Amino acid sequence: MALRLYRGQTLLGSIELDWEKADFPWHGGTFTPTEHFESVRPLFDAELALRGQPPEWDEAYAQIVPPGLTAGRGSWVFFLDFPGPISPVTTS
Repeated sequence: MALRLYRGQTLLGSIELDWEKADFPWHGGTFTPTEHFESVRPLFDAELALRGQPPEWDEAYAQIVPPGLTAGRGSWVFFLDFPGPISPVTTS
Protein backbone atom coordinates (compact mmCIF):
# COMPACT_ATOMS: atom_id res chain seq x y z
CA MET A 1 0.00 0.00 0.00
CA ALA A 2 1.33 3.43 -0.90
CA LEU A 3 0.42 6.74 0.67
CA ARG A 4 0.80 9.95 -1.29
CA LEU A 5 2.44 12.72 0.69
CA TYR A 6 1.14 16.23 0.01
CA ARG A 7 2.25 19.60 1.32
CA GLY A 8 -0.80 21.73 0.75
CA GLN A 9 -1.96 20.77 -2.75
CA THR A 10 1.53 19.76 -3.94
CA LEU A 11 2.38 16.07 -4.25
CA LEU A 12 5.83 15.58 -2.72
CA GLY A 13 6.04 11.84 -3.26
CA SER A 14 4.72 8.47 -2.19
CA ILE A 15 5.47 6.23 0.75
CA GLU A 16 5.30 2.50 0.05
CA LEU A 17 4.40 1.09 3.45
CA ASP A 18 6.36 -1.85 4.82
CA TRP A 19 4.25 -3.53 7.49
CA GLU A 20 7.31 -5.29 8.93
CA LYS A 21 8.59 -1.85 9.97
CA ALA A 22 5.30 -0.87 11.63
CA ASP A 23 5.25 -0.32 15.39
CA PHE A 24 1.92 1.30 16.25
CA PRO A 25 1.40 4.20 16.02
CA TRP A 26 4.44 4.39 13.72
CA HIS A 27 4.56 3.15 10.14
CA GLY A 28 7.66 2.53 8.06
CA GLY A 29 8.27 2.41 4.36
CA THR A 30 10.17 3.67 1.36
CA PHE A 31 9.71 7.26 0.21
CA THR A 32 9.87 8.01 -3.51
CA PRO A 33 9.99 11.77 -4.15
CA THR A 34 8.44 13.65 -7.05
CA GLU A 35 10.13 16.57 -8.78
CA HIS A 36 8.17 18.88 -6.42
CA PHE A 37 10.07 17.50 -3.44
CA GLU A 38 13.22 19.26 -4.64
CA SER A 39 11.78 22.65 -3.68
CA VAL A 40 11.43 21.55 -0.03
CA ARG A 41 14.42 19.17 0.17
CA PRO A 42 16.51 21.81 2.04
CA LEU A 43 13.85 21.93 4.78
CA PHE A 44 13.98 18.15 5.26
CA ASP A 45 17.80 18.17 5.14
CA ALA A 46 17.90 20.85 7.86
CA GLU A 47 15.44 18.90 10.02
CA LEU A 48 17.58 15.78 9.74
CA ALA A 49 20.77 17.67 10.62
CA LEU A 50 19.17 19.16 13.74
CA ARG A 51 17.79 15.94 15.26
CA GLY A 52 18.25 15.90 19.01
CA GLN A 53 18.86 19.65 19.20
CA PRO A 54 15.73 21.31 20.53
CA PRO A 55 14.64 24.09 20.08
CA GLU A 56 16.48 24.33 16.73
CA TRP A 57 14.90 21.06 15.57
CA ASP A 58 11.43 22.33 16.53
CA GLU A 59 11.99 25.42 14.41
CA ALA A 60 13.20 23.36 11.43
CA TYR A 61 10.24 20.97 11.63
CA ALA A 62 7.82 23.89 11.96
CA GLN A 63 9.00 25.12 8.54
CA ILE A 64 8.09 21.79 6.92
CA VAL A 65 4.55 21.39 8.21
CA PRO A 66 2.79 24.52 6.86
CA PRO A 67 0.64 24.60 4.75
CA GLY A 68 -0.20 21.12 6.04
CA LEU A 69 1.23 17.69 5.37
CA THR A 70 -1.33 15.09 4.40
CA ALA A 71 -1.05 11.48 3.35
CA GLY A 72 -3.48 9.23 1.56
CA ARG A 73 -7.02 10.52 1.57
CA GLY A 74 -6.44 13.70 3.50
CA SER A 75 -5.20 12.20 6.78
CA TRP A 76 -3.06 14.75 8.55
CA VAL A 77 0.56 13.85 9.13
CA PHE A 78 1.43 14.81 12.69
CA PHE A 79 5.04 13.69 12.62
CA LEU A 80 7.10 12.59 9.68
CA ASP A 81 10.44 10.95 10.27
CA PHE A 82 12.92 10.34 7.47
CA PRO A 83 15.74 8.43 9.20
CA GLY A 84 18.34 9.46 6.64
CA PRO A 85 18.95 11.40 3.44
CA ILE A 86 16.35 11.05 0.69
CA SER A 87 17.61 9.89 -2.67
CA PRO A 88 17.53 12.46 -5.46
CA VAL A 89 14.66 12.47 -7.92
CA THR A 90 15.56 10.58 -11.07
CA THR A 91 13.94 10.78 -14.47
CA SER A 92 14.00 8.05 -17.08
